[in-house]
Amino acid sequence: MGIRYQKKYDQAFRRIATRQFQATRDFTLSESDIVNNGIFDHKRHLFLGVYSPAVIEGMFERYGVKTYFENKGIPNVTWHINMNDPYVHRFILLSERDGIKHKLIELVLQRKILKLHMDKNRFLNLEFLHVEWLMMQNPYKPFSINKPSLPGQKAPGLGIGLHMLRILFHLAKKTNTHGLINSPNYLHTAIFFSRAFHFL
Repeated sequence: MGIRYQKKYDQAFRRIATRQFQATRDFTLSESDIVNNGIFDHKRHLFLGVYSPAVIEGMFERYGVKTYFENKGIPNVTWHINMNDPYVHRFILLSERDGIKHKLIELVLQRKILKLHMDKNRFLNLEFLHVEWLMMQNPYKPFSINKPSLPGQKAPGLGIGLHMLRILFHLAKKTNTHGLINSPNYLHTAIFFSRAFHFL
């Protein structure tokens, strides 16, 4: 994959960090927001413990994400995050047409400890950001003879795979983990991730 899109996303995530800092200046929380079962937890309302919904929405607006998809014939784009499970966070991007909502992207992430065997008597425990599930599809685009459906696909892809990889790399860095790990369910997804991942 090389450094394609690297500079673009380096700059974008630096702006996110600045916006996050500015947003916290006027950000107020009640005691119930930061105390969970008697335990102080000020990150429980942040995606991956890092990003507030307001910051995510601000970056969507700044980089014209909705306009980008509209130009691809994908209307009425919205998003939401599910953090009901404090250990597994889910990001979903939706499009609505004729009153029906369709998933464009579903991303499920979890912090996970990977036990690496160093030698006969030593192990090294490292924390990674694990991609539990990643789905990207264009529900309005049909398959073609040249690009038929692959195993597990309900619709063609969005063509943003390299962009998503860069975003995932930055998320792993921002969450202070040692990197990304992924367990592909299909051969074609393993081939795609092999551009940037090593197999263990």
